[in-house]
Amino acid sequence: MEAHVSNQIIVIAIVVIAVAVVMQTISAMVSALTAMKLKAAVDQVRRQIEPLAEQAKEVLGDAKLAVQTTKVAVQNTNEKLQPILDSATRITTELQEIAHKANDVASRGKAQAEQVDEALTETLGRVRVQMTNVEATVEHVLQNVRDTSNHVNTGIVTPIRKLNGFMAGVSTALGFLVQGRTTVQRATHEDEMFI
Repeated sequence: MEAHVSNQIIVIAIVVIAVAVVMQTISAMVSALTAMKLKAAVDQVRRQIEPLAEQAKEVLGDAKLAVQTTKVAVQNTNEKLQPILDSATRITTELQEIAHKANDVASRGKAQAEQVDEALTETLGRVRVQMTNVEATVEHVLQNVRDTSNHVNTGIVTPIRKLNGFMAGVSTALGFLVQGRTTVQRATHEDEMFI
């Protein structure tokens, strides 16, 4: 009964370990996917900013010329720069949100990995303790079986053999005394019956 319970505990511990390993793998995959998405978003923002930077350089060149020439040119330049500045502000805001989300996901992944590690460590400790208890119990049961076998052998089987021998001797002696002398044929027949 104890072996059955120990086997169930071991099976449960193995299942818990397997689930923990799967959860840790999933957490690592989620972290990797998040990192890849973050890199892709940064690359996309970089691609969007480079043309805007080129446009901004052109607009700034135009603005310098316009300032030198007329006030109207400055107003036109301001009108051209406004959408670019709005786009840069929007992109900056999006970058901050992406960075915040990436940090949040990384923090959650790290916390989950720590919890899984703690659970695995605790489970392995419990399994080791249970295995030690199972080994001690099995050794104790085996020793009890040996002791019981020895006691049965010395306390019951040996005296029964001695008593059977004694009773056979008494029976033979009584038979000899009651029947008197026996013939060779009768003695041979009785010996065959005894054997």
